[in-house]
Amino acid sequence: YLIKNIYYKILSKMIHLIFIEKEEKAFFFFFFTLIYDIIRLCIGVYEKHINSKYSLKIKNGRMFLVLNTIKLVNYRNYENLLLSFSENINIIVGNNALGKTNILESIYVLALTKSFRTSNDINLVQKGYDRFIIEGNVTKNNFTDNLKINYSKNKNVYLNDKKVNKLSDYLSHLNVIVFSPDDLELIKGYPDVRRKYLNTEISQLYPIYCKN
Repeated sequence: YLIKNIYYKILSKMIHLIFIEKEEKAFFFFFFTLIYDIIRLCIGVYEKHINSKYSLKIKNGRMFLVLNTIKLVNYRNYENLLLSFSENINIIVGNNALGKTNILESIYVLALTKSFRTSNDINLVQKGYDRFIIEGNVTKNNFTDNLKINYSKNKNVYLNDKKVNKLSDYLSHLNVIVFSPDDLELIKGYPDVRRKYLNTEISQLYPIYCKN
């Protein structure tokens, strides 16, 4: 409040100098201050728009983001799988080697277009096939989007049935974070491991970050 009060007093003084005392220097100072305020206002409106769509909001005391469904075709050990999820906590149970981690990995791939287990997409394709598809329906705040990863020699990414060419236009629609035994390298490993991890998470919150 004190800073705002001082700001308005300075602004009033500049107006007095310009229109009463005809001070030229005050006019230029006032002009550039006005331009600065307009730019700051535009940035604020833009950030508010971006945050309203992409940032997670609180609903009933918790963040609201729901992966409604996920469909896997020729992915790892799943030839054709369709799962629906609850708005609440979802627990995947089953015997060893049935593909529980593969489901978690597919969600990660759907969100970030890459796996946390392999750097080669061909390893995600079920044996005997040459392509895989991951498709999901996501509700975030009041927006629902259909996400799709289609791999066949090349990887194509789709948002609401439209092909996406820029990764920054796709990220942040589904926010994920994974913790696996390999992530102990965040503590014990080299700094570039930590930088890569932070870059991934920040890009989900602020897609424009990955452009830089």
